[in-house]
Amino acid sequence: ANTIENSYVKIDCAQTTVSGTGTTMTVKWAVTFKDAFVGKKNVYMYVKDDANAYHGWINKGRWTINVAPTVDSLSPTSGVSLTDQAVTFTTVFSDQNGWQDIKYVHLLINTSISGSKGFLGYYVQNTNKLYLRNDADSVWIGGYTPGSANVIENSYVKLDCSQTSVSGSGNTMTINWSVIFKPTCVGAKKCYLYAKDDTNVASGWAQKGAWTINQGPGVDSLSPDSGMSNAGQEVTITTVFSDLDGWQNIQYVHILMNTGISGTNGFLGYYHQNTNKLYLMNDAGTGWLGGYAPGSANVIENAYVKVDCAKTAIVGSGNTMTVNWVVTFKSAFAGMKNVYLFVRDDYNAYYGWIWKGTWLINQAPTVDTLVPDNGSSKAGEEVIFTTTFSDLDGWQNIQYVHFMVNTGISGVNGCIGYYVQ
Repeated sequence: ANTIENSYVKIDCAQTTVSGTGTTMTVKWAVTFKDAFVGKKNVYMYVKDDANAYHGWINKGRWTINVAPTVDSLSPTSGVSLTDQAVTFTTVFSDQNGWQDIKYVHLLINTSISGSKGFLGYYVQNTNKLYLRNDADSVWIGGYTPGSANVIENSYVKLDCSQTSVSGSGNTMTINWSVIFKPTCVGAKKCYLYAKDDTNVASGWAQKGAWTINQGPGVDSLSPDSGMSNAGQEVTITTVFSDLDGWQNIQYVHILMNTGISGTNGFLGYYHQNTNKLYLMNDAGTGWLGGYAPGSANVIENAYVKVDCAKTAIVGSGNTMTVNWVVTFKSAFAGMKNVYLFVRDDYNAYYGWIWKGTWLINQAPTVDTLVPDNGSSKAGEEVIFTTTFSDLDGWQNIQYVHFMVNTGISGVNGCIGYYVQ
């Protein structure tokens, strides 16, 4: 019941047997090779008798001491990408018998160790071919060389062979996988690696990282998408945004009303969904005002617009978030404006600025002068009265004017003139 060992090998005396019959002696050596002794070896035999006659050393065979290949690293180990965006995953595998001893490797990106409805890549080193598992995890598709002008795809992912490369040096093999996730593959995933060598010794599955496939948010609608309001008049403007990862994945949204994409001297509203706070850009476009919850008894204003927080409401349902902005435009903001929307999600994917409509802030016309404003004339005598009116949106924006001469404001039994411009 003894074991004899050095740094490279162990001999189990208990399992080692010797037998002899006639002229033949048989020795069965129970040997365990250690990791330090891996590689291809020759096997030699030697024999000497009691008269010191001998035969040996003679090469009688070969033996390979194999160590399972290892999955070394994945880079990046975590991150986020958008659907339809190419991502390069670098995987490193090693084998102490040399990288050429690696038979094949896998990269799996899914919610669990399954090739169904995910990415299960397969590189066969012995044939230098790339494959991808089908949707049902029942068969391999592809079989193309890295660097070739081929794309292997199922309903969830694409493997771009032209951008996928393989290199080997010493004991290490590196594969750069070029992967494109489709909109059907969104969500948080785990990344696993696997390797098997030419003697069919395997590393086993090892989780090496995590990855999230994000569906970018969208700008859906503006209502009304055109219209007019008078300066000082309260208006409700409804904006709708969406995110396939759920409306709670929307980080913040903007509404911008101005002559161009600038928050200076205009209306740039900001709702931060994660903190449930409303803000308004200052006149100079250099800082945010406010920071109040929708429904709170606050008004945020600059020189051009007021946002009534108490009446501004947020509604989220499923993938959709609706913001009803209740605003009042001031006289300083009169004129035709463009309306732009913007949305960003929690992974910093964004959509916008996108033009969604127009709005006219109208400045009420004014009655300016009457010449002469005092005097008299004889009955039957022609008199010229000069009246002046103005409109900051242009004189063509004046619909009509009146001129009345009477003892009071009444058209009865008097002079009331009417000009429709």
